[in-house]
Amino acid sequence: MTVHHRRIVGVLGGRTAAAIAAYREWQQYHKANGVEYEVQLPFGGDASRLALAARYGSAAEVQAYYQKVMSDKVFLDSLAKHGQNFIAGSARDEIWRQTYAPAQPRSGALLHIRVMAVMPGRLVAIAGIMKELVDYFASIGGGYVVAAPAAVGDPMRVALAARYPDVAALEAFSAKIQADPRWLEIVARNAVNIVPAGMSDQMWITI
Repeated sequence: MTVHHRRIVGVLGGRTAAAIAAYREWQQYHKANGVEYEVQLPFGGDASRLALAARYGSAAEVQAYYQKVMSDKVFLDSLAKHGQNFIAGSARDEIWRQTYAPAQPRSGALLHIRVMAVMPGRLVAIAGIMKELVDYFASIGGGYVVAAPAAVGDPMRVALAARYPDVAALEAFSAKIQADPRWLEIVARNAVNIVPAGMSDQMWITI
């Protein structure tokens, strides 16, 4: 099992450069402790945010790791040193459990995530559709994975996520599928499972 953990924090105005430096320091700290985190900037939406993102074997591993580092004076001192760059109380965690994935997921600096709110009683139905979508994307050169919330957040959600080299590549892929009758048929069939106006997109750039 693969679990994706992202910790997002709001950055105070004029403090972006200092905040990125802090994130780089924490990235190196985590790496020294055996966990590879990426530093990510949002593309679109609220730009005053930064994220650290990593993969774990389970949500329990995330919990165990943070129990460990939150008792480490070195890490706590670093948090205190850089605290003036961030919005107090803004930190939040996203933890997603990967449920379906293609044999070869895409790579690239741009991460695209589409989150969908699921209608009550439709989790089983949408799980089948999501697996079908993973296979469809793989057949046309895509590499989306499907994830469900793990441990935190609204459980009535699913997400599709893939990486691209840049926004132009995402736009080209989106244009390609919008002209494909098979994609349009799957979307129409899936509509009954999704809360109206319940879809949102996120894009994050690894720096």
